[in-house]
Amino acid sequence: MGGNLSVKTRALMRSYFKYWAKAGEGEEYHLLPYHSLDVAACAVVLFEKVPYWQRHLLTLLGREKEEISTWLRFWVALHDLGKFAVSFQRLRRDLLQKLQAKDSQKSYSIRHDTLGYLLWKERLVKKLDERGLLKTTRRARFQIPNLIMSVMSGHHGKPPDEEKRIIGDYFDEEEDLEAAIDFVEDWLNSCKLGCLPLFEDSNLKIASWWIAGLCTLADWLGSNKDFFPFERTEISLDHYWESALKQAGKALRKTGLSPAEPAANFELKDCFARPIPHFHPTPLQAWVEDKQVKRGPALYILEEVTGSGKTEAALLLAYKLMVANGDAGMYIGLPTMATANGMYQRLAAGKVPVYRRMFQPSFHPTLVLAHSRADFMSTFHQSIMPQPPEEPAYGDGTEPASVFCSTWLADSRKKALLAHVGVGTIDQALLATLAARHQSLRVLGLLGKVFVVDEVHACDAYMNKLLENILWAHARGGGTAILLSATLPENQKKSLIGAFAGGAGWELPALDFNEHYPLVTELTEGQLHQYPLESRESVKRRVDVSFVHEQGDILDLVREKVREGKCLCWISNTVRDAQARYEFLNQNVEQATIELFHARFTLKDRISIEEQVIRNYGKHSGPDERKGRILVA
Repeated sequence: MGGNLSVKTRALMRSYFKYWAKAGEGEEYHLLPYHSLDVAACAVVLFEKVPYWQRHLLTLLGREKEEISTWLRFWVALHDLGKFAVSFQRLRRDLLQKLQAKDSQKSYSIRHDTLGYLLWKERLVKKLDERGLLKTTRRARFQIPNLIMSVMSGHHGKPPDEEKRIIGDYFDEEEDLEAAIDFVEDWLNSCKLGCLPLFEDSNLKIASWWIAGLCTLADWLGSNKDFFPFERTEISLDHYWESALKQAGKALRKTGLSPAEPAANFELKDCFARPIPHFHPTPLQAWVEDKQVKRGPALYILEEVTGSGKTEAALLLAYKLMVANGDAGMYIGLPTMATANGMYQRLAAGKVPVYRRMFQPSFHPTLVLAHSRADFMSTFHQSIMPQPPEEPAYGDGTEPASVFCSTWLADSRKKALLAHVGVGTIDQALLATLAARHQSLRVLGLLGKVFVVDEVHACDAYMNKLLENILWAHARGGGTAILLSATLPENQKKSLIGAFAGGAGWELPALDFNEHYPLVTELTEGQLHQYPLESRESVKRRVDVSFVHEQGDILDLVREKVREGKCLCWISNTVRDAQARYEFLNQNVEQATIELFHARFTLKDRISIEEQVIRNYGKHSGPDERKGRILVA
């Protein structure tokens, strides 16, 4: 579609059709009203077609589905009002001349997201009020609409700048203001609204974090030319809206964001890539098998020794929570890239990968690895591919299944939390609580997912505070969380439970902690329950601790253990200390294989060493692999 516009045609057009939003090579461009509707259509489709986001937003806002859908339709379309600025239009002077037959000297020194908020706050909201289109109390006259516009105009990952500016430095006040007000009024009529839709209650401010994420995601989808080809001919807003809705539906399916339903049945045995002969569940796993979970926000803390099957117990518990709450997915946060890589491989293993078994066979759930070096992990890189076509069954009762990572989801850590199953370092989730760009997208990614954190005891005081904040937000959104730990200090456990209870709106329950170990702690419906468990005999350990202060004594101890065919690990506080101790051992210990592992190796070497460490010291290694080895880390 498209073509040159005659002078006569331009004169008859509504003024907002003289503004471009996206531009390609040469004379290729997409008109601003169409891009605005593209993004609004994506927001509406995301809300209406992703049931767990819809349900949580209904709860957060306390409104009916149709009301919120119309609200999103109208407001999200205003996200790019700043592109009505002639300073923005001047970025393509050829298009400014073609569409408006003029040039301008106004400098584009302020981003269009902030310009949109400036235009709204300084001019548009007052014009709409004068025309009787702003129905609100005089006390909160502009407060609610300005809050909404700050959310919408912050779609590039951070709120708009509030600094005072002279609007005439960026806009032609008559022409640009007329075009913007015409668009807003025509769009109100198209949405069949007599005035601006406003939610005047305290819930809006809380919900704004998730709405900001939804608007950002909608803008990313609506800006994709593969789904929304450029259009430059005049089309009525009503007619274009119907087309935009269809394209938004295609975008949802192609990017891997379509909802995936939990499987009808998922058992403990399904948590293992391969069948285990004569398998008997651990006491923790047996507890989860018997547990009947309730609908609603819930926090579970699983404290058990290493080797007790906490991971499988957490996967089964997460599945039960998904089914109970109608959610479809989880994010598993781990303390290091190495442990995240291991968890990713664990979930991706099996003829039918473990994560796929948690969902209905007819769906293609996405599994994405989220950390700063995920692209360099070969198994993850190989799994990034377009959505597979429908395949015939093998005929043996299993379905053909490979690991599916949407290329669109996997190209950015900011998108990774949007996958049905995300595995990554805990910092990728904790960034949702910081003033980092696109933090609202991470908050949205966790909405409607079971949030699983492994090795919680590894969190220092700073990380623990961030974890408290995200648990508060997750509970406020109606979410569920599972925390795994070998052991957890009472004060840390108390702070995490208090944060979740506060987010859920519960009075902090009485915290008379049971000192038994192992232990499951459950927080549901504002009540705290504790379940003492036993450990398997095979994982019980007695650890004798002794202190050695002199380097010579340490050397004697190392030599003795090497002669006995044992393996040793020497943990240092810093990389420099680890390097020094590695050199010391190489010079003084013979007949031992000494290895060094730390974060300052080149990425290629680090990944290779990580694989070697897991192979030599991991759960599947034997006495022969470990014999006489020393790992300095």
